[in-house]
Amino acid sequence: LFISGGLTSSDVKVPIAKLTYFAISGIEIDFGEQQVITLLNSRKLSNVRIGYLAASVIFQYTSASFAVIIPIVKEHLRNYKNDALQSVALSFAENIFEDNQINEIAPFIAEIVVCQTASEFTRKKAMLILARVTQKSGFDGVVELVSPALEIYFVEKSNLRLAASTLILSLMTMNPKLFPGIFDAALSQLVKLFVEQSEGQDVMYYGTPVPWYSRQCFKILKMKVSWDESSKAMLQSVALAIFSRTGVTVPIREAYSYLMVLSELMGVIAMVTLSIDTMQL
Repeated sequence: LFISGGLTSSDVKVPIAKLTYFAISGIEIDFGEQQVITLLNSRKLSNVRIGYLAASVIFQYTSASFAVIIPIVKEHLRNYKNDALQSVALSFAENIFEDNQINEIAPFIAEIVVCQTASEFTRKKAMLILARVTQKSGFDGVVELVSPALEIYFVEKSNLRLAASTLILSLMTMNPKLFPGIFDAALSQLVKLFVEQSEGQDVMYYGTPVPWYSRQCFKILKMKVSWDESSKAMLQSVALAIFSRTGVTVPIREAYSYLMVLSELMGVIAMVTLSIDTMQL
């Protein structure tokens, strides 16, 4: 079938899907690269999805390199009129492992993060993917592009702030000095959530305000080197609010969300000397 040539994406869709299944099953496939590219260039999203899946599996067994489809990935990442296509390309980007190729596409992912015309879902996914790929090969040229947007997303009451905190934390594990203002922002967010409770009940998850995001804030604070009295006072007020729930019998899911935050708080307190009043609780 493939030897005959002149095949359309519809012609190769099912055969490539079958070859991908064989490859997943452990059978080495040493052909089909050109047909995969044909699928990736299709205008049908279902064909493109199969093309990316096939590329991530079949290309492991052939002499073909991801380099031959990097231009297509870039084109898809820049297609802001098709969120679904961008999303599929982002998912594939996570499978790229060569440093030079990651550095080639990372700026395109970063552009999605900062683009206000991109959907919230796509920006959130771009941040999570960028957090993973930068761990593989660094972040040359990416931080300068995404930093202003990340600092805004981090404090916004939206679905973006958890993804933003994840990317910030990922970048700071490689260089804790990247976001000098993020420590004050994290403390302010924790005060809003636990002390002032200004965001209301809609952010509560079984009695704990956005526990995954709160957990990320505490992880960021673990990288804070120096604590002035004002920062200590803010942390102490947060600790008092969280400790006030100790000794209360709650259902298992509510206990899990609470302990998730409490464990990270204790990690921060172990690094900071607070007043004796807090510890007497």
